[in-house]
Amino acid sequence: MPKSGLSPRKWVKAEKESTKNTVLFQSARSAAWWIVEKLLTDKYSNHDQLFDRFLSFFSQRDKAKIRKLVLGTLRWLSRLDYIIEQISNRELDKIQPTIMTILRVSTYELLELPRTPAYAILSEAVEGAKAVGKRGAGSFVNAILRKIATKRSFEKWPIEESDLIKKLSIEYSHPEFLIKRWLKLFGYEQTLSILKSNNEEHPVTILTFKSKGGREYAAEHLIEAGIDVEPSFVSPLALIVKSKLPASLGKIIADNYYVQDSGGQMAALTPLPFEGENILDAAASPGGKTFSLLAFNNNLNIVANDASVKRVALLAQNASRLGFNLDLCASRYAEGIEEKFDRVIADLPCSGTGTLKKNPEIKWRISEETINKFKSENYKFIEKLKDKVKVGGLLVIITCSIEPEENLEIAQQFLEKYRNFTFYIPRVAFPNVRFYRISSSLVILPTKENDGYSITILRKVADE
Repeated sequence: MPKSGLSPRKWVKAEKESTKNTVLFQSARSAAWWIVEKLLTDKYSNHDQLFDRFLSFFSQRDKAKIRKLVLGTLRWLSRLDYIIEQISNRELDKIQPTIMTILRVSTYELLELPRTPAYAILSEAVEGAKAVGKRGAGSFVNAILRKIATKRSFEKWPIEESDLIKKLSIEYSHPEFLIKRWLKLFGYEQTLSILKSNNEEHPVTILTFKSKGGREYAAEHLIEAGIDVEPSFVSPLALIVKSKLPASLGKIIADNYYVQDSGGQMAALTPLPFEGENILDAAASPGGKTFSLLAFNNNLNIVANDASVKRVALLAQNASRLGFNLDLCASRYAEGIEEKFDRVIADLPCSGTGTLKKNPEIKWRISEETINKFKSENYKFIEKLKDKVKVGGLLVIITCSIEPEENLEIAQQFLEKYRNFTFYIPRVAFPNVRFYRISSSLVILPTKENDGYSITILRKVADE
């Protein structure tokens, strides 16, 4: 990850000391430069948090533009770098990091937003480079962007690379190590589909509730409010928002619905719950899995636990606005809950390789080491939960990663020690979900509509 050369005050009008978190940027583009730089140099930063903290003074239109510039640049980073390197005839690590950020965002805007006048993009990029760069930075940026402006689409910049892995890495802008492992796991066609879907914009997906009239009623309600929606192909409970979101959408959703990826809904509903089932959601906040279960069948007995009071408070807030009265618990390993359950759900921390469409910055932070980072702690977590499962009940392990090391292999390690559990492969209840089986694990592969998830289910066949 490159070192940051960015000084935020070079691109801002003022900083309000009273709030300490508020930055007033010169323009939407300068805000996008700053956020991209932050996301590429601070591995703990999160784009949604940065948008919430720093964009409050922008109009809705400018907020949408900044979001598109930031996420688009991060999705296509490798391909942008390939083009810039071709034109500059320089190794990219020799270019000042801040200037590189301006070039990346400006190149993305030139290639993917062709209706924006090139002179507007170039003018602001040159002035930004002069403000933060060394002598000659403005001329350097101007020369590169003027050449790119003559061919304003990715297709006009062919990739000349004979090595398959390197070509796919550039063309679809993913790290080479991920492509290698996915080719081994899923084969060429599935890998190509994953790469393509990861570069789509993540749709806003709304979870609807059968107890509130179901998907058809919700569609009518939202369309009457001026929000264009269509049924999800993946989830029978979901609606995909097709129109630009009006400011009123937040209030409409807050009172009636929950924003939840359709793949996440299906992961929570694998296998389908039975009437009156007793369920422990052991890492429940902010509530997606619990609410997906209740959306399908509200006659379930769910205890929702999470590790901190703060996270449980967020879950309680979401449950309250949706009209659900949940049994809540705040403990790291669900200690103090004596009851045994028909189903215990363990949603484990992971690298998030299933969510690269939604969180493209993850692509430039992860490594083989990252993928194994949580293995020890996650094993300990499911080991602590085993006694919460009744005989005949299920321990459901879910990750928003499609890597077996973060899900299947933890289950395999667990079964080596605890012989009173065994793998359980459920009947797939949703034919439109793109399941891929790896050994005894089900993987929901990313598509244009949904994120990717891994699900491994263990059945308790006897007490120890």
